[in-house]
Order: sequence, then C-alpha cells, then structure tokens
Amino acid sequence: MTISAPAKFVEFEVPDPEAANYLSAIFGIKDRNIRAAMYQTHFYAERIIPKHSGKARIIFIPRPGLKFVQHLLDERLRGMFEALNYEGMFGTAKATSYIKHAQYHSDAKYVLQMDLQDAYSSVKKTRLKTTLRRLLTKKKDSLAERYERHYRFFGDKNKTKINKEWTAQNKKELVNKLTDIIIELCTRRDILPQGTPTAPFLFHLYVAVNLFPRLQKICGTLPPAYHAKLSMYIDNIVISSAKPIPQATIADIRTAIVKAGLKDNERKTKQASIRNTCPLITGLRINNGKAVLSRRWIRFLRGYFNRAADDKSMWIQAFGYHTMIKHIYRYPGPEEMPRQLRKAIDKFEKAVAGQRWDDFLQGKGHYARLLVRKSRYALED
Repeated sequence: MTISAPAKFVEFEVPDPEAANYLSAIFGIKDRNIRAAMYQTHFYAERIIPKHSGKARIIFIPRPGLKFVQHLLDERLRGMFEALNYEGMFGTAKATSYIKHAQYHSDAKYVLQMDLQDAYSSVKKTRLKTTLRRLLTKKKDSLAERYERHYRFFGDKNKTKINKEWTAQNKKELVNKLTDIIIELCTRRDILPQGTPTAPFLFHLYVAVNLFPRLQKICGTLPPAYHAKLSMYIDNIVISSAKPIPQATIADIRTAIVKAGLKDNERKTKQASIRNTCPLITGLRINNGKAVLSRRWIRFLRGYFNRAADDKSMWIQAFGYHTMIKHIYRYPGPEEMPRQLRKAIDKFEKAVAGQRWDDFLQGKGHYARLLVRKSRYALED
C-alpha cells in the first residue's frame, strides 16, 4: 500500500523558486527533494550527549529528506573546494587523519595546544554566508557554465538565461541566490548545527578562510630557531617548536581566534615539553620522535584482543582497532610495537586465521559479512 505525503508537504514551495532552480541545475539535486528539505529545516531532533567534563553537547539530527539533500550538498561542495586545504589542516580534508596529525609533530620538543570552545555553534549564520559567498564568487564563471550546460541537455532553451549573455550582475545574482539557499539548508537558528552531514566541511571552509591564514602569519613571525609547525585537527590548534612559544604569541593567537568570530577554551590551553611529559596529541603520545599509543590505550587494547580471540561478537570493533594499530606502528614495518600488545594481536590473528570462512558466515547473513573482509585479512578456508 502506498502512503501519500501530507498535503502541506506536497504543496510546500521554497521561498525563492529561482534560487532552488539554480541549486537544482548546478548541483544536480531534484527540485522535489529541495522542496522537501526546505520544509524540514524547522524540524531538527535534538540529542544531548554528556561530556567528560560534566557539561553536555547538543547534537542536531535532521529529518531524512533534509539529511539526504545535505549529503548531496556536502559531496558537491567537497568536490568544488577540495583544493582549499592548507598544509597542516587535518580531520576533514581527504587523506588526513588523527594519526597523521600526531605524526606531523613527532619531531617536536615543545607542544602548545589550544581548543576552540563550542566550535560549530560559534559559527554564526551571517559570517558563514559571507564566507561561502566569497568562495562561490571566485567560481562564478564555472557556476554559470554549469547552469548553461544543464539546460542545453535538459531545459527549454527558449525559457532560460542561456539565450542572453551573462553579465556581471547576472553572475552576482546567481552567486547570491545560490549562497542563500545553501545556507538556509545547512544552518539552524543562526548557527551551524553539529550533527548534520554538511557541518564538518562548512566548518573546515570557514576556518580555512577566516582563521588558519591568520595563525600561519603569527607563526611566521617567530624566529627560525623555533622551527614552529602549525596544525589544526578540526577544532584543536597545535603548534610544535624547538623552544617554548612566548606568551605574547599566545596572546596574538587568542586575538586572531576572536577576530574570526570564535573563542578559545582557556581551560584546555597548555604547553608542555616532550622530554618531561610526553603530551597527547589527538589521543596519541609523542615519544622519542614517534607518535605512539598511551599506556592506558595499550592496556585496554591488550585486554580487548585477548577477549576478542574467544568472542566473535567483538570482531567488528577488534578489526577496527587492528587497522588503527597498523597505521600507528606502520605494521609490519620499522616501528616497534609494544611487546604485550603484539602478543595479544598475534593471538587474535591466529584465532581469525583458524576460523573457516564458510562456517563463520553460515546462518549470519549480512551481519557476518560486515565482520571481516577476506581480501583485507586473508582468511582462508
């Protein structure tokens, strides 16, 4: 039986049909999906997740129709601005990870770490709109070409703008309308909502335009003897150096954060010596020029792999940890893995290798196929 949508949903129209037309033609999103998404921008679900500090983090969950369009927008925007990534920006950009971020500072002697407080919700709608408009303006010619190309194949040539030459005003109008509808689809109550598919990359664009170049300029004023290296992992700022970073430079960094419309968490600002404290950078400890697991993680993983060797229900997570460890210690490679952890992993790998593939999959269907990949882990019958 087919269930029809409510009349209000079917009849809903976007506030600016021309903006929806631009979005549909240039980004390849169907008009009915845009209408559905615009209708659902007022109906986010909220989830409260407690932090270790005792405070709460609010996650905003969009409705399915809006989430589908946000996924498409995220994919299109990533393809359009893939090159907008500075050396030292990790987390959201392609081929970056928290492991590579920690390894980026493996040769440091001192590490300064700062954290942006309420990073996503601090990005206001108006400033995000200004940033996106500036980026889209640089691509206004290619946007106009995409619009023309769409209507050459799918549109009525007698009723579209491809019959007249694009003027500077036409392209400015296109960019403005396109920016407005994207921002309306990706923000909620004047903020960038954490939990939506578009939030990580839009935050990345905002930081790449408004904050990271300023931080680079500040680090560039340090004498060459400091050998300062700047990086950001989403909302974490890390500066490693051969000497302690001066307090005046830290004050300049805080000023740059405020000018970008963000705020730093002073409680999490800390500077440490590699020699004395072996500080954690995105969960990994820097020691002897290497990014390695902390002792707490090693103890946890040793017990987990020992239990997983006898419990197949733990294999999904165990394979994830296995992949993580291979990247950290470049296994098998020159990096030396802790002896107690290697023994537990060897025990787990023997248990997996001794399991017949057909017996393992029998009666478990899709769930079992998610547990292991034969090509990756070389399970043999």
